[in-house]
Amino acid sequence: MSNQKFTSGKWHAVISNDECNVITGKDGSQITDLAESEINEVEQDANAHLIAAAPAMYLEIKSEIYLLKATMENSIFDEAATESFLMLIKRKEKLLAKARGEQ
Repeated sequence: MSNQKFTSGKWHAVISNDECNVITGKDGSQITDLAESEINEVEQDANAHLIAAAPAMYLEIKSEIYLLKATMENSIFDEAATESFLMLIKRKEKLLAKARGEQ
């Protein structure tokens, strides 16, 4: 698996009446200013929260892949169950690759 190619760290959605920013890091450095876009305020807020949640979601999916692989290694499944696990792992790995900009 490739290394992540996106800004690491804990992100926070900062939403006020006149601007909607997503920031990261202890210094509060700005990632993006969604207020400059052409989309409405409700969608800006939703996008900011989604962007802020992305690193946690990425790590959660990565943890699920690890757990699925460990379960497969330490359990005995029939062929159908094994195929289901492998398909699930593959889908999650493709999702992470997409998040890294590889697909």
